[in-house]
Amino acid sequence: MKLIRISLSKLLKLEVPELMNNVISAVEEHNPQLLQLEGILQLLKYNKTLADTLKVPYGAHPLTSKVHELHELRLEYAGSISTQIQATVRVPIMASRPEMIIVNDLVRNYLLGLRNNNQHVVSNLLSSFFKGIDANAQIEDAFKQVGLQLYVDELRKADVAYKKAYNERGNSLAKRQRAKVNKSVQKNVQAVLRSFFDHVELSQMTYTHLNYKPLISLLNTILTDYSTLIKTRATYNKKRAKAANVDAEKIAPEKHILCVNGKETGSMMIKPKKKEEKDSIKVRLKKGLNAKPRPPAP
Repeated sequence: MKLIRISLSKLLKLEVPELMNNVISAVEEHNPQLLQLEGILQLLKYNKTLADTLKVPYGAHPLTSKVHELHELRLEYAGSISTQIQATVRVPIMASRPEMIIVNDLVRNYLLGLRNNNQHVVSNLLSSFFKGIDANAQIEDAFKQVGLQLYVDELRKADVAYKKAYNERGNSLAKRQRAKVNKSVQKNVQAVLRSFFDHVELSQMTYTHLNYKPLISLLNTILTDYSTLIKTRATYNKKRAKAANVDAEKIAPEKHILCVNGKETGSMMIKPKKKEEKDSIKVRLKKGLNAKPRPPAP
């Protein structure tokens, strides 16, 4: 009994480890020790780890959304502080107060237009903002006097929470093993599978007293499924390529130069008519030329 052979190179990246797992399961179900397949089974299992690297890598980190939410919260508190200060300094009597001058300088330097920067720049600007407040008690008192201390405290909490979540996500990403998803890995796994199929057929010819038919029958069922996938995909790709060619054949507008007395006066884009349209126009013109003149109205 012969094994069905398929083009392993036409399998998708994610189909290769799936096929490897199915083959291993099939061999384990049919007494590999009796069929003299223990050695090749160990080779399959050894390369299963390599095949697993072809699986989809890690998706979005679960902390990413939290990091974005906390960053947006920072921007909202900073924007609120900035908006209130900008509105207050428009009133002359308020703008001249010493505490307002101190607060306005710090806000203008670090919070005004904060949303226009990326997350890293925002973190640096906020760090400088808080250092300015913490380094001078007079500045801290100024924020209290203008009634913005609560906003500053909430901004600080949001910034601390953001940096904590950002660092946790970074540490977690650093621990993730980066899978080597490349063509060489895929080709190596495919070569192991080919060697296995050759080994099964050779064993069948060598150990003629053993019954390999149940195993080969199951393997053929598995391989037939993948063969169907490959053929279906090929048919779909041909149809898509044909549709793309039809779209590419659509005639693009041509540039026509307009001239008067031999001098260029401008240009215009004219879309050439398709052959069917040209033929239709010729027929209509021909009919028009051959048509008998209508009698004058009475």
